Amino acid sequence: MLRDTLPLNQVNVDRYRGLCGLLRHTLTLDSMDASNAIIPVSVQCPYCGESFDTSVDLSAGAQCYTEDCHVCCQPIECSVSIDVAGELNAFSVRRENE
Repeated sequence: MLRDTLPLNQVNVDRYRGLCGLLRHTLTLDSMDASNAIIPVSVQCPYCGESFDTSVDLSAGAQCYTEDCHVCCQPIECSVSIDVAGELNAFSVRRENE
């Protein structure tokens, strides 16, 4: 059961339901310096092609989430992969229904 093995939060609920394909490991704030847990990333919209900046919270571990394009407002699925050291391994975007 999910509650017995993972802390109950939106990322783990999504993983349990199969909504995120990046199940690697979960980092906690205790294992990271909170000052570098949120990092800026540049995103290129897969719909309109425009670039915009956003932030990724590395303390949440590997994650999938939807963020609207800051230019055309289309939904973009963002995937974050974290390496063993807690650094950003990969950040990718795609159209929501691809």
